[in-house]
Amino acid sequence: MGHMAGREPYERLRRRLDMHPIGAPPGGPILEILRTIFPGELAEFAARLPLGFFTVRTAARRSGRTAAEAEGLLDRLADRGVVIDFEQGGTRRYVMAPTYSGFFEFMFMRTRTDVDQKELARLLHEYEDGFVDAWSTIFAGPTQFGRMLVNEDRIPERTWSEVFDYERASALIRDAKAVSVGMCYCRHVAGHVGKACRQDVHVCMSLGAAAAALARRGLARSAGKSEALEILARCREAGLAQIVDNVRNRPTFMCHCCGCCCGQLRAVKKVGHLHPVHSSNFIASIDQAACNGCAACAKRCPVDAVAAEDMPPVGGKRPKRVGVLDDVCLGCGVCAAACKPGALRMAPRPVRVLMPDSTLDRLVLQAVERGKLQNFLFDDPERLDHRLLGAAFGSLLRLPSARRALAAKQVRSRFVDIFLRGAVPSGLRSLFGRG
Repeated sequence: MGHMAGREPYERLRRRLDMHPIGAPPGGPILEILRTIFPGELAEFAARLPLGFFTVRTAARRSGRTAAEAEGLLDRLADRGVVIDFEQGGTRRYVMAPTYSGFFEFMFMRTRTDVDQKELARLLHEYEDGFVDAWSTIFAGPTQFGRMLVNEDRIPERTWSEVFDYERASALIRDAKAVSVGMCYCRHVAGHVGKACRQDVHVCMSLGAAAAALARRGLARSAGKSEALEILARCREAGLAQIVDNVRNRPTFMCHCCGCCCGQLRAVKKVGHLHPVHSSNFIASIDQAACNGCAACAKRCPVDAVAAEDMPPVGGKRPKRVGVLDDVCLGCGVCAAACKPGALRMAPRPVRVLMPDSTLDRLVLQAVERGKLQNFLFDDPERLDHRLLGAAFGSLLRLPSARRALAAKQVRSRFVDIFLRGAVPSGLRSLFGRG
């Protein structure tokens, strides 16, 4: 029973992480995962950190430590990618990353010796693949943290005007104030458990303020716009799909995903009814008259949205009839790029897919949907008023009528503004696309 020793600090940490909309569902090897990432006193310290931005002074007060002790622990957490730090007016501020897309990924954006990455990869793979309830909780609610980008090179010229810059990977890279590149979490983990594919692992991009913060801590390396665009072109040539932060303004990451390793795309195939990834505003469409039945598109589709069935032999060959499963297709354009006859094209969806304006809008919307908005507003467990108000507000959110009211745009915007004023310093609001 030695592995159970010291369980309570990690359960407290798990509960704190579960306050975030993405969460840290109980069960499976989650406590062993946290024990690996938060050795010793880091777990107890991290369990007391706020959900929003905070200073060393706040961390010291919450944890009962001196400012020097708190700063040292925050530096250790920042070096691990658990905490992201930013400079504002000579004051360093911090925010704790969520589990996904957050410090789970940051632990594998480079090779490191301070963590047993092989063991951690095994635990994370078990948590994701063997514990379906985790995915069902992480992807609960209609608003997810990732959205698919269409390959703009595969859009017919007549529909170019219907593609906005926030739907173009190239435009997002050019508009980002900073870009950094690290190792792909999914393929890095897959490599440690013997399931890696042959795709390049050094392609994971971070954008904007997050990119600068990760590069400063050595979790990724800074990259120029031209290099980032070259990586994008190379990944598209390799048949990889691009998933970004599900926001319109200032997305923080861009992944180049394969269907075999990517956790989000594997979730589509495993718990597709939850729609773990938002589709692009395009969908694959086949011209059956031009299709030669080679089925290259079906082989390339990362989520098995293109189906192929055998047809009667013709001239010694057995062609296939290809069809698109509209309710599965994410509109990435990988299939269209694989279609040499040009029978596949990316057509606009009948109804446009909407997305939150900013990271903060997405977080608040996810918190409303998952009944966790009170965790952002009243997140100090040491204060009696926060505990009472949080419990009362949580009970209100559990009422179906209250959820519908809070999800309304005007009411939600009010809570966004409250959160901005109370939890996000004005100089850092641009991180959330609200500056």
